[in-house]
Amino acid sequence: MAAAPGLHDRLRNATSAAHRRLEADLGLATPTVSRAHVVRLLERFHGFHAAWEPSLEGKVPDAIRLPRLKLPLLRDDLAGFGFDSDRLRSLPQCEEAPALCSSPAQAAGTLYVLEGATLGGRMIGRALQDASWLGGRTLRYWNPYGADTGRRWQETLGYLEALPAAAWAQAISSAIATFDLLHAWLLAPCASSEATTP
Repeated sequence: MAAAPGLHDRLRNATSAAHRRLEADLGLATPTVSRAHVVRLLERFHGFHAAWEPSLEGKVPDAIRLPRLKLPLLRDDLAGFGFDSDRLRSLPQCEEAPALCSSPAQAAGTLYVLEGATLGGRMIGRALQDASWLGGRTLRYWNPYGADTGRRWQETLGYLEALPAAAWAQAISSAIATFDLLHAWLLAPCASSEATTP
């Protein structure tokens, strides 16, 4: 008799359609993606993480949370496109993001989505690496862990699978809501504040 699916399998099944939709609509896995499009998405990811990461505190153990904070990487990536500290502070933040982490179970669901993105992020990084406008630079946000990507993902899965079954429904609902919010936030029409590259 096959074992009942764990939380990871349930999360993957529940979010697969939303995952495919977001991946396709971001339009990053192509060598012809423009500088303006990538910078705009980095701005929007910055706005999401700036609001979301503080809300993880107290909801996710520090041993899991702290190594996975990516806001400093986004700041470095945007600095490479000419964003100074004042410009970074002026970027809009996703005000709805903290509500995704109202409980530890909900925070776990959002963590699944954002950490799962690091696996596909390596492919995005490879697709972008030959873009002439990058000048040979590497965007750190899409490859935050380098050779440790697999190990970090397994640690995340271990944390998720250790959650009590009573928390699973909340985690799954939160993961779905996270994909929906990311889609709306990242793809909302807005003017980029991109600076001229020095």
